Amino acid sequence: MFDFRTWSKACFKMKFLFCCLASPGYVNPAVGIALQLCERGHEVAFVTDIACSELLSRQGLRRIPLGAVDGSSFQVPRWFDAPSVALQMKHISFALTQFQPDVLVGQQFTFGPLLIGQHRHIPVGIFGLFCFLWPAHEPDPGATLSLTQQTHLWRHKEMLGSYNQVRTLLGFRPIEATCQESPLLGDAFFLRNIPEIQDAADLPERVHLVGDCLWEENDSCPEVDAWLEAALAAKSPIVYVHHAREFDSPNFWPAIAALAEKNIRVAASVGRMDRKPTDIPPTFFVRDHVPQTRVLRHASAMIGSASTTAVLGALTNGVPCVFLSRNSSEEPDVAAACQAAGVAKMLPAQSSSSQIAEELRHAIGDPEMQQVSRRIASSFAGFDGRNRAASLLEELGETKAPLSRSLVDPGARQVSL
Repeated sequence: MFDFRTWSKACFKMKFLFCCLASPGYVNPAVGIALQLCERGHEVAFVTDIACSELLSRQGLRRIPLGAVDGSSFQVPRWFDAPSVALQMKHISFALTQFQPDVLVGQQFTFGPLLIGQHRHIPVGIFGLFCFLWPAHEPDPGATLSLTQQTHLWRHKEMLGSYNQVRTLLGFRPIEATCQESPLLGDAFFLRNIPEIQDAADLPERVHLVGDCLWEENDSCPEVDAWLEAALAAKSPIVYVHHAREFDSPNFWPAIAALAEKNIRVAASVGRMDRKPTDIPPTFFVRDHVPQTRVLRHASAMIGSASTTAVLGALTNGVPCVFLSRNSSEEPDVAAACQAAGVAKMLPAQSSSSQIAEELRHAIGDPEMQQVSRRIASSFAGFDGRNRAASLLEELGETKAPLSRSLVDPGARQVSL
């Protein structure tokens, strides 16, 4: 069997410009996909904050500066503000004077590539998170909506409103569209999930599942390796903790610190916490950034607030999760999806250490949860996310048109010779 379309695309080098918010959760998966495209012979470049320059340089990837005078751009905290979006657009516009992409690659919270793509007639692929945060379909008039449906509608309305506010300030007309045809989807929207957890049939046609797309820089970390060696020698359960920003939710670190009394070893990433912990038990490994893959391959469980990167790290390593529920960003959706899949339990954010320890014992000792976690990890591995994402971006570059799932049926690509 000869895959003619794959062969034809391999003969034509394409260019992809990645437009990334300046945070590891956004930059790292983009780097992994960019490297996959480079392996296929394509050219890639990045527009992102100057702080990401060294990481990109170490991977042999090009970062195009903001302009003749370089500086900060693509900052996360004010992604929705018109001045921040205008700076994104300025950065992308300068990049287009040096690099003519076939595809702009953006993210769910980057309006800049969406606006530039429409204005310059360049197709745009948008990478989302673990869960689809907007409505999949327009609700029937008069229908009684669940709290989740109401939240999804509110999110889309607010984001579309912010997007249209920027359009108006820039002299563009606002766009009104159904959820199925939302301009926020770009020409293709990539969701970092798998069919076992998310049924693609429930999503808009332009939404494609692309697995985890995780990538971490393969740098040495003797500190964490030494800590892991000691923890394994002590035969204590190892738990990875990821405490994201608190916003208006309770800080759950005090309950985590108390786990030391129960002979549980914790490796914790706390770089995103609003207030860094001070009561750190001697058996804990606590840093702003802990290489999660290094720890998770030895972990018995993960505790966190259900942010995408940490959750995907746990699921791809077959590690069950305990979530301290919050009302921030994607986290309630992610936690609910993982609990429904049988790989996680949700607790209130203000849970005590004894409540957390009880759920940990269940997650670690429940054969069914362990079996489901291993099966989900195997499914992620078989889905081959970065390779799938690269193929879809090639398809977008070739067709230069909105990419619906019905157009990329793999069974239609095989040609017998």
